Amino acid sequence: MKITQHFTLEELTASATARSRGIKNEPDRQAIINLTALCVAVLEPLRQWWGREVKIGSGYRCTKLNDAVGGVRNSQHMYGEAMDIRIDGVSANDLYSFLKKQPEVRYAYKINGTNVHFDIPKGKR
Repeated sequence: MKITQHFTLEELTASATARSRGIKNEPDRQAIINLTALCVAVLEPLRQWWGREVKIGSGYRCTKLNDAVGGVRNSQHMYGEAMDIRIDGVSANDLYSFLKKQPEVRYAYKINGTNVHFDIPKGKR
C-alpha cells in the first residue's frame, strides 16, 4: 500500500525479527494515520532535500515486535510516530542536523555512525 509518493506501508512495517519469529507486524487504523503524517511531514521533505532514498531501519512495531527487539515499554514506534533511518552517502551528523531543524520533529538522536532516530509529537491514541 502506497502511503506517499516515495513510501509504502510495507517498508514502514518491514522487520527481519518479525519475519524470523512469525510476528504479524500490522498497524491499526490510527497507526496508519500517524505513519502517513510522519511521511508527509518529515520523510518526503527529507527525500526531496537530499534527493536520495531514505532507508528505514526500524519503523512501526506492534507490541509483540517491540518486546522482541527490546524496545522501551512506551515506544512511539508502536504508534507509528517514530522511525530509525539512514540515507546512504549522508552522515548521521548531517541527517541529525536536518531533522533537528524540522518543526514537525519532536525529538531526534544519533543511534550510531549512520542511523538517526526521530519522532513526531504524540497523536491521538
